[in-house]
Amino acid sequence: MALKQNRLTRNLANIKNQETAKNKFLKTKAKVQEFKQNTEEAQREAAAIHDYVIQGEVQIANTIPPFESNSFKPLIDALQQMFGTDNLGNFNTQTALERASIINGLSDSLDICLATTTSGQRYLTTRARALQIGATITPITSQLASQLSAGGGTLK
Repeated sequence: MALKQNRLTRNLANIKNQETAKNKFLKTKAKVQEFKQNTEEAQREAAAIHDYVIQGEVQIANTIPPFESNSFKPLIDALQQMFGTDNLGNFNTQTALERASIINGLSDSLDICLATTTSGQRYLTTRARALQIGATITPITSQLASQLSAGGGTLK
């Protein structure tokens, strides 16, 4: 929403004109003159308020952190381990049991979580990638998701 100085002027003048309109002792010509004075005063006030608000800076809070660039690398590695072949064309995994253990290992490792690195940088990533980079893992709950998506900020 753009801040429009004319709208602010009109709103301030309307507030001042309500008081003038209630005055039953003023004649029409005097009321019109006072309405003009109210509008001129409202323009000066609106210019000051508009300038003050425009110069404000917004500090953004609760932004959604970016996805870590290699978030799904553990999935790719697991797929290559399961279906990849060596130089002779043989599969990397020999038995169905080995493949099943890889799949079971993926079930928890692909959970999306909020990872905080030792330097304080926050990322959305998979649990496996967070463990690879040594980050602290925070599971995504509905409460955390609503906090991250709320956005907003404050004027400095």
